[in-house]
Amino acid sequence: MSRFFMLFGFVLVMGCGQAYAQTNTSSGQDSASSSACFNDKIINTNGQSIRMNSGQRFQGYPGSNATLSFWLPLDKVKICRLGGNAYEIINLDKKNQVKALRIN
Repeated sequence: MSRFFMLFGFVLVMGCGQAYAQTNTSSGQDSASSSACFNDKIINTNGQSIRMNSGQRFQGYPGSNATLSFWLPLDKVKICRLGGNAYEIINLDKKNQVKALRIN
């Protein structure tokens, strides 16, 4: 079962890298609409969940723990809604991203 989660995490990380490359096109336009994205700052993270300055909280997708472990309070992030409860959070300071679910 742990091999499944490792493979899922690898596939997720590879997909996130492609999504990040698509949002940073040479034309400077994001693939997500600008109204679906907003800037925020991290207040704290425990490697699995993130609390933002705006008060929103997110739970990282499986496999995102390694990335989130290096994120720090006051890192600037861009949060883009993917649909429903799913978001992509791009750390502008660390230049990496994760997919996450918004939690209440």
